[in-house]
Amino acid sequence: MRSFSTLYCGALLLWPLFAFANAPHGIELRLVPGSYQPGDVVEIQAEMRRADYAEFQLHVPTHPQLHFVAHTREPLRYKEGEFLQRSVLLLQPMSAGAFKLDAITASLSQGEQATEVPLPSLEFFVNSYEATDDSKELEPLPMHSFVPPGASGFLGLVVLLLGVLGLVIWLLKRGSTCQADTVVHAVDTLDDLTVLLERGDSPEALIERLLCRSDLSLSVELREALDAAVYANRLDAAHLLRLIREEASR
Repeated sequence: MRSFSTLYCGALLLWPLFAFANAPHGIELRLVPGSYQPGDVVEIQAEMRRADYAEFQLHVPTHPQLHFVAHTREPLRYKEGEFLQRSVLLLQPMSAGAFKLDAITASLSQGEQATEVPLPSLEFFVNSYEATDDSKELEPLPMHSFVPPGASGFLGLVVLLLGVLGLVIWLLKRGSTCQADTVVHAVDTLDDLTVLLERGDSPEALIERLLCRSDLSLSVELREALDAAVYANRLDAAHLLRLIREEASR
């Protein structure tokens, strides 16, 4: 069960802390709701809406536990047939507890006429940093598991070493594959191409490997025919067989 002070704080924050003072003057005083602790800034707004032009000055009595931060006045605006003026006061509570601001007034000036308008009191609660929750309900488990400071560096080193090891294994496997491919491709011959052509199989891959062999001597006519079969999609099996047989007879 939460302490009485916490419940009192919640009730004050949920209660709309503003009231119209002396409705004919159209001055509204409000405290911007929030959860405060010592050192936070409490914002008080005074706003006046009138169909005729007037000026006002906000007066808030000093408080021994409230530090004055700033007092600003926004420029006069005319909106939807009304003159709108707003004054903002920033106060900083120096201690925890309940606060009540009494004797707040506004000096209303209209031409040469000046009127002192009383405004309602404002109440708010400032939480203590030492405030605790006395609830007996179980706390939810944390979303992230705790990792000791030293363990995080060790885990990072392990992950880095595993990554390097994986890269080395991949490079070795790739090198072995390339070497195996080179050995296989080195035994490709024109006889293999003859077998594929006679069987009616697709020889494009074998032709491309034969063209890449620097140790294979081909006549100009046969090389041009092989190039046309692979890169120009003009495969003439009968013509290639004839050229291969002529190449073999030389």
